[in-house]
Amino acid sequence: MYPLIVPLHHEAPGDPTLMEWIKERMDSVIGLEAEAMVVIFGLMVLVIPLGILVAYRLQRPRD
Repeated sequence: MYPLIVPLHHEAPGDPTLMEWIKERMDSVIGLEAEAMVVIFGLMVLVIPLGILVAYRLQRPRD
């Protein structure tokens, strides 16, 4: 009926069972509270593009 719909796909944005499993694994491996992990991953999201910009700036030919 709808050819672009993936069969057996969960209606939520993410599969709740999978998301809970990922959360449990991250909690057991990292061992931090949820707020600390949000801060760490948020900083990673900001640092990676800044690192790319710094590397570009350092390798840019000087006039």
